[in-house]
Amino acid sequence: MIRFFFAATCLAAPAWAEPPKVVADIAPVHSIVTQIMAGAGTPDRLLPPGASPHDYALRPSEARLLSSADLVIWVGEGLTPWLEKGIDSLAANAQKMELMDVEGLTLREFDEDGEDDDHEEHAEHEEHAEHEDHADHDEHKEAGHKDDHHDEHAEHEEADHHKDEHGEHEEHAEHEEHSEADDHDHHAHAHGGTDPHLWLDPENARIWASAIAEQIAELDPENADLYRSNASQLSDDIAATTAKVSAQLAPYSSAPLMFLHDAFGYFVERFDLSVAGSVSESDATDPSPARLSELQEMVRSEGVACAFAEPQLDSSALEVALEGSGTQIGRLDPIGVNLPESASYTGLIEALADSIESCLSKAS
Repeated sequence: MIRFFFAATCLAAPAWAEPPKVVADIAPVHSIVTQIMAGAGTPDRLLPPGASPHDYALRPSEARLLSSADLVIWVGEGLTPWLEKGIDSLAANAQKMELMDVEGLTLREFDEDGEDDDHEEHAEHEEHAEHEDHADHDEHKEAGHKDDHHDEHAEHEEADHHKDEHGEHEEHAEHEEHSEADDHDHHAHAHGGTDPHLWLDPENARIWASAIAEQIAELDPENADLYRSNASQLSDDIAATTAKVSAQLAPYSSAPLMFLHDAFGYFVERFDLSVAGSVSESDATDPSPARLSELQEMVRSEGVACAFAEPQLDSSALEVALEGSGTQIGRLDPIGVNLPESASYTGLIEALADSIESCLSKAS
């Protein structure tokens, strides 16, 4: 009798749907999505620890993650140009959420101080390409030579997209060679426009949390309240962390900083820090000898207090720029490659603040 009642109860109970399969591109985004889905499911992370988001070749296991996803959440083409070319085919059945397109974000353009004329050309090309995607194509036909360049670039991307579909998984080494050359060049163009490191402004992360919760709630209405509640708690945590870090770094606001590449603008602007310059405009370009000479003069004239390398990038150019200056060298990790996989988004922001404070306290 008891057994019958149990069986009947089980049959009468509604079947709980599986939570959606969500894939996030990089660790900071993954940590935000993880906190939003807590209690319902766990998202997958596309990029492994230590990988640079700008230049990467997908492994077969990661391509399978995309093919089985219900939702792919990624920052955007400006950060991962190699993903933009294959996401529609590799994640054909998934919804795609490009975080750079979320409304209400604080956006910044890359700083051109100290950069050469090529940087302006890259910026113009990126602006042209972006407007072609989102505005009337004919308005940009007036700049004929840029359209020709864009068309050639589009043909190149179409060819690489074909390769992504048909040769990526069986010939991974060939794809990786392509990633180190053609995608690297594409990334240099991407760094001429909007800075894609938006997560380094905690206020952007708060906006993302709400938008992500709504996107996942549409796929899983039964857990919608949970997602929204988690996002609200995360938003409160981020606000508290922002206030804490603002107070922590306030004593150092006038100390000039130098970065290996222009990736920390959002963080610097949010916490009112001073920047003397960056060694390179992006991690895809090496500074010329003339640029290194300019940097050495900048270090001396502006009294750079601290300069920061990154764990994913070669710091030899930074060391040359600082040669003989006595400037302290710290290390900043913009995507949390050295943090444990379970680290929260606020943990990343706190780690950046601690690294800056540690370096500046030694320099003072």
